[in-house]
Amino acid sequence: MYKRGIAILMFAFAINLIMNFFWGWSDALDNQYPWFDIALHFLGGLGVYLVIQPYFSKSLAKVPSWQHALFLISVTILVGVLWEFAESFGTQVMRLRGSSIRLSGDLADTITDLLMDLLGGVVGSTSHLFRPRKS
Repeated sequence: MYKRGIAILMFAFAINLIMNFFWGWSDALDNQYPWFDIALHFLGGLGVYLVIQPYFSKSLAKVPSWQHALFLISVTILVGVLWEFAESFGTQVMRLRGSSIRLSGDLADTITDLLMDLLGGVVGSTSHLFRPRKS
C-alpha cells in the first residue's frame, strides 16, 4: 500500500513538473481558474498525509493519538514548504531560460498554498483520529 501511494505521488509530481516546465500549465490555469491552485494544494496536503501515515504508524504506535497527528501534520507542512521552495527555484530557472512563466506567486499566494497544505493535513488527521479502532 505504501509503495503504491509513493508511486502515485511521484507520477503526479513528474507530470506536474513536465507540464509546468514545458507548457506553463500551472501559470495558465492559475490565471484562468484561481481556485484550481487552492484545490491542488489542499489535495496535496491530504495526499501527503495519507501516504506518510502508514509509513510512520508502527514507529508512532505508542504515542498518544494527538502527538501522532501533530507529528504527521508537521511532516505534511514540511513537504508543503519544500514544495514552495521548488516552485520558487523553478521560477528562477524559467527566468534564466528567458521565459515569463511563473511557478510561484507572491507572498499571499504562498501563504494560501501553505494554509491549504495544512488544512489537507488536518482533514487527514481528523479522519485518522475518528476512524473506528480494532479492539
